[in-house]
Amino acid sequence: MRTRDIVLLCFVTAALLCGATGISVAPSSCCFDFTEDVVPKHRVTAYRMTDIRCAKSGIILTTVKGKRLCVGKEKPWVQRIIRHVDERNL
Repeated sequence: MRTRDIVLLCFVTAALLCGATGISVAPSSCCFDFTEDVVPKHRVTAYRMTDIRCAKSGIILTTVKGKRLCVGKEKPWVQRIIRHVDERNL
């Protein structure tokens, strides 16, 4: 084989390996808009952090009706909800 063929084979192999490992997978839990409305803590059943690959970091709250709301994690009322949910789930 010529050098050019070997180099081409290496590039093709590398491209196939990158595609197979999922390197280009985008995050699935990001927030683009954040609500400023205070959510009553008794209406929140769960929360999770946004993916670290997201442009904006925040908290996703899940309500008793299954609605998901994006909120800023620095808000004092959000911190109270997180403590409330954590205590309830102990």
